Amino acid sequence: MPNQIKPDKEKSILNYIIEYPTPGPRRIVNELRQQGITISEAGVYNVLRRRKLNHRLDRLFYVREKSDNPVITERYIREKAKGKENHIHSYYPGYLFCQDTFYVGTIKGLGRIYQQAGIDAYASFGFAKIYTDKRAVRAINFLKTKVLPIYRAFNIPLDRILTDNGKEYTTHWTNSTHEYERFLKENRIRHTRIKPRTP
Repeated sequence: MPNQIKPDKEKSILNYIIEYPTPGPRRIVNELRQQGITISEAGVYNVLRRRKLNHRLDRLFYVREKSDNPVITERYIREKAKGKENHIHSYYPGYLFCQDTFYVGTIKGLGRIYQQAGIDAYASFGFAKIYTDKRAVRAINFLKTKVLPIYRAFNIPLDRILTDNGKEYTTHWTNSTHEYERFLKENRIRHTRIKPRTP
């Protein structure tokens, strides 16, 4: 691009990031100005965005790769572990749908409010519906009224649903059937449950 920042100035920005990965564009501009290098804040931001370094955590990862003596924070370690362990692979719409129940709060006159929420792991398309309890019939109603009609409208089969081990999704008794699991079986949807304590 004709108005793209010159390579020597871009190198100055990247060198500064290796030394100080946490400051944002404004601070980088001010620090480089003291070294006699004039760049606009938008110019710095564009370099960071083009290099996928516009988030502090991305810069910490970049420094980890480029520096001989990188700063390793607890957050870096946590995010690194999260990226490896919690990534969900989905190969097409309907391959994996993730469903969960959230406690929203209490409304005077109604009582406790819960939200059934779901997201297609491939398309990141989300659904939500509010209920006054978190029983299995609510989880089934959510699928019947919100989720399955959309998938059917687009002629997309829903192959698998991932849930936690909540009582609304499964039973904890051996050799017993659960109405939610029975509903999935009737609709030819596989049910996968996450391991305990792995949200």
